[in-house]
Amino acid sequence: TVAARNFARMAIYLRPDLDGARAVLATGMERDEMWAEANDVLAGIPASSPYSWEARNRIAINLGRQNRIDEAVAMLSRMSDERKDRVDVVNNLGDILRGADRFKEAAAGAVPTWATAVCRPIPTGNHGPAVPACPVSWSI
Repeated sequence: TVAARNFARMAIYLRPDLDGARAVLATGMERDEMWAEANDVLAGIPASSPYSWEARNRIAINLGRQNRIDEAVAMLSRMSDERKDRVDVVNNLGDILRGADRFKEAAAGAVPTWATAVCRPIPTGNHGPAVPACPVSWSI
C-alpha cells in the first residue's frame, strides 16, 4: 500500500490534474485508516471532475469513521437532495446513522429517500397506466 501511495503521489506531482491518482492515493490512505489525510486528498478533486461524486461520498464515509457523524449526515443529505436517484448515498447515510445508534433517524430519513431513489412506476406500454414498483406504505 505504501508503494501505491508513493506512485500516486509521484503521478500527482507530475500531473496535478490527474484526479484518478488522487482517488488511488486516498484509497491507500483509507486502507491504512488515515481517514483525515484521505479526505484532504479527496477534497482536492474539483466538482467538475468525473471523480467528484465518489470523492464527496467517500469524504462523508470517512467523516463517519472519525465519529464526525453530524458533518457526514449533512454532507450526504445535501448529496441526496442534489441527486435523488442515487441509492449509494442513501445507503451510506443509513449505515452511518445506524453505526452511531441513531436508528430512528436512519429509518425516518433513509427509508423515504431510498424509496424515492428506487421506486419508480413500471411502464406498461400501451396496456394501461404504469404499475407502482414499490409498496404504497412502509413499515419498519
